[in-house]
Amino acid sequence: MRTTDGVHFGPADGIRALAIALVFLDHVGLRSPERSAFVVAFSLGSGGLGVAALFVLSGFLLSVPYLRAIIDRDRAFPSSARYAQARFLRIYPLYAFAVIVIAIFVLAFERHAITLNAWDVISHLLFLNDFQPSTVISVSPVLWTMAVDVGFYIMLPLAAWWAYRHTATRKRNARIKLVVSALGTVILASIMYRVVAGAIFRPEDAADVVVAVRNIPGMAGLFAIGIIAQVLIRENASRDMLKRRGDVVLAVALGGLALYFVLQLFMVLIEGIESSGMLGVDDTIAAIAAASFLLFLVADSRRPLSQLLSSRTMVVAASLSYAWYLFHPTVLDAMQKLSTMGFQTFGHAHPDVVYAAAVLAATLVLLPFAYAIHLFIEKPFLRKKDRILSGDKPKVVPTISSADVSVFSG
Repeated sequence: MRTTDGVHFGPADGIRALAIALVFLDHVGLRSPERSAFVVAFSLGSGGLGVAALFVLSGFLLSVPYLRAIIDRDRAFPSSARYAQARFLRIYPLYAFAVIVIAIFVLAFERHAITLNAWDVISHLLFLNDFQPSTVISVSPVLWTMAVDVGFYIMLPLAAWWAYRHTATRKRNARIKLVVSALGTVILASIMYRVVAGAIFRPEDAADVVVAVRNIPGMAGLFAIGIIAQVLIRENASRDMLKRRGDVVLAVALGGLALYFVLQLFMVLIEGIESSGMLGVDDTIAAIAAASFLLFLVADSRRPLSQLLSSRTMVVAASLSYAWYLFHPTVLDAMQKLSTMGFQTFGHAHPDVVYAAAVLAATLVLLPFAYAIHLFIEKPFLRKKDRILSGDKPKVVPTISSADVSVFSG
């Protein structure tokens, strides 16, 4: 996986594929006939961790050219026009296709169970679906994250420009401190917002939680954690420390992961499924665990796990992951209904057997479907994006030099 500066972070491909696999497990678990508190907590924890990892990755990867301009001062500020074009080509064509196709499917086969109107589709196409509980998950339960991601895409260059202007006369170490301090403030403000919003609005279901708590202000801290991880990995001293103390970094990742799942189980037992995301720090803990795991892998590419997640297999999996992410809830629902109808036609079977058949069928359908979608719809636009970015040759700023340019900066 490459940034807009052409920097390659091999394990990021594998982490992205794993994160989307966790979201898939979430929706598999929540649809399962077995609805024990442990199953629900594991499902919600898997999905929450996957989403947190994806947001951390966005901050980690997209911040690279901005950090070069702000901290190193060896390049001009990135072109906002090229940035906007690249982001549009990366996510929107396939996203719009998915919204329309899923909406048609819902109207054709789910019209008696789900009421879908024109505004549901329009709000999703404009990334406005997260502002109303009635539209936030009306088309698909995963599309709320896209609106949050787009909010970050908009805020990143604006915040970076502020930092670029306010660090112009500072020394390099002072610039780093200002950036990290600003990001730390965003994390704390995000946690405070979630606590206050949860207390004031008291969301009653998953849609309410997204609108009130898991919106752009509430999730901003997760992106900030990803950017801090990028600051750490690009500096020689901190990267060397992360490499030497890999066991500590991995322990932080595993400890955060364990704490996050324990909190999920506790909240499900006390408050039920609607409690997911309601704690001020739960998604933050998941993001810290994901960022620590990312740093552990990127700091030393010779680790076997780093090499595995950088392998060709993971690159292929990552290339299919966007289509898989967008379509998997709809395909799961369709295969679950078809399996139920099939077993009812040819005889009765245990619900677990029927559901296992549905999950297997969904997987077998999604693999070629995601490949075809990637090949014929996503890939042509990715090529256009690459052509745009290949023309974005950042100009060296001759009056300011960098005393320490990390090998991870291109």
